[in-house]
Amino acid sequence: ELSEYRRRVAPDLPAANQRSGELTARASGAMKGHGKVRRLFSSRARQEAAASAAPVLAELAEFLEHARALLSAIKATSLTDDVLWQHYRQNNSDFVATLESSGVRAAVAVSASGGAVAPGQQRGGSWPGQQSVRVPAGPPPPPDPFGNLPPELAKAIEAFDLKPGPLTASLRRYQEFGARFLAVQGRSVLGDDMGLGKTVEVLACMCHLHALGKRHFFVVAPNSVCINWVREVNKHTRLAAFLVHGQGRETMLRQWQSEGGVAITTYGTLAAVAPQIGSVDLLVADEAHLIKNPSATRTTVFRNLAGNAKGVALLTGTALENRLEEMGSIVSLVRPNLSYLVDQLVNVFQPDPLETRHRLAEVYLRRTQRDVLTELPEMTQVEEWVTLEGDHLRTYQAALLSSLMAARQAAVVGADRVDSPKLERLGELLENYRSEGRKVVVFSFFRRVLDLVSQVAGGCAQINGSVPAAERQRIIDAFSNTQGFAVLASQIDAGGLGVNLQAANVVVLMEPQWKPSTERQAVARVHRMGQVDKVMVHRLLARDTVEEWMIKLLAAKQVTFDTYADPSSLKDASAMAADGAMPAIDAELRAMIEQQRARVSL
Repeated sequence: ELSEYRRRVAPDLPAANQRSGELTARASGAMKGHGKVRRLFSSRARQEAAASAAPVLAELAEFLEHARALLSAIKATSLTDDVLWQHYRQNNSDFVATLESSGVRAAVAVSASGGAVAPGQQRGGSWPGQQSVRVPAGPPPPPDPFGNLPPELAKAIEAFDLKPGPLTASLRRYQEFGARFLAVQGRSVLGDDMGLGKTVEVLACMCHLHALGKRHFFVVAPNSVCINWVREVNKHTRLAAFLVHGQGRETMLRQWQSEGGVAITTYGTLAAVAPQIGSVDLLVADEAHLIKNPSATRTTVFRNLAGNAKGVALLTGTALENRLEEMGSIVSLVRPNLSYLVDQLVNVFQPDPLETRHRLAEVYLRRTQRDVLTELPEMTQVEEWVTLEGDHLRTYQAALLSSLMAARQAAVVGADRVDSPKLERLGELLENYRSEGRKVVVFSFFRRVLDLVSQVAGGCAQINGSVPAAERQRIIDAFSNTQGFAVLASQIDAGGLGVNLQAANVVVLMEPQWKPSTERQAVARVHRMGQVDKVMVHRLLARDTVEEWMIKLLAAKQVTFDTYADPSSLKDASAMAADGAMPAIDAELRAMIEQQRARVSL
């Protein structure tokens, strides 16, 4: 539209300016006979001409003046097509949110495989704006636009008056629904798929509370994403952000207590600062599946804080990784009175998926990429199989006699050289993507694999568990800001958790992982909201190795996940699932390893 405006208007601007002056003069002359006194002394013809011409001429003059001012603004800001496209790439979600709010773009359906509860009075204080809405008894309701969310709960959330307060971000429609859900429910789990913007949804809820006079918000997150939380608070709100971690954490905590705002700490630091935190209006746990173990110290510390907080929000795209007990543990952190629902489901061998979603709707809301990101480009996943031979095969066989972890690593690096089949294939892929100017993220569990990947890529940067959070963010920024081809090697647990890598458009997984959610999280760092390029995912796999059986294990788990997922959810998204037949699969895997070891020994 901007280019078309320039093409049509810019060449005629000088003549338009002159014509605008003439029209303005004519309009002024015509208006001379328009006043009450002048009309008394004007001819009838002049009065009629003035009456008919003046409004038209005045409107036309105003339009031309507006056109001239608009074109001047365009020239002044140098908004070329390339600049506009780059701006769109960097602010994709804001553009789409603006279009949605203006009604230009078709409405994006909001769906959820969970819902709200009858909040009532919670331990630690009441929640501002809570509505008494209860899930009805009986069979689950039929599917609705909000993904089996009970209709009366959906209506209550839609009608809720979410106050923007100090929020500066533009929310997508589904994000506004998520923020309203958090505000209405008070104590809940936001299980949106990775990359949908759970952070901005909870920030919008904080800003709503701030508009109601609440001031103290506390976030607990993995160390790797704390710096990003500070950035997001500063980017999307006018709230103050305080990093309560490392040197000076006591000072930052006191300042937060005095001034209010968003305090951010790590799970490792939480136990040390918890006794000093005091009153919290909204307590947030990011990547909340990290506190699913009820006996872990950090879970106990968080549970105690949650009991006294006025509101609690757990954010996780993988509320369930293997079995329903995990979901029950997370639910009990925000609603201890609902844990019995999950206990009942766990005691049933194959719970009904619809009943499962319905009974957990009181506390759990989830949307997937397919539900809401209609503009998200397609993703292609390719399995790349290689065969170990010679020294690489012998090294793998020796590693198999040592341990399963050693065998997994040897299936990737062979004889610990860059000429292993997988690393050779990686080199071929990188050369291809170099010519296309694409950005590539390579994930592996093993540090040694990352070292060799860096060699193959000509010395690319690495992210692993030992890289400090600030340095990690610097590496990601440098990778994102590089023009054209770039490679980043990342440990899958470090770079696949809460990190935004949407600047990349190619993902390479060097080996299979034990849980489908681990791979999904890594891929979702790239294929997420704001991505404007098609995404390629390459899975490098070695034939006749333990990786074949790991793939079988992952496939079996995925089938179970799909069985208990929201019917409209993305196939590979996290879902509510039971661990049904996994013991038999695990036994088969162990038997396979023993068989391979026996064969190698012979």
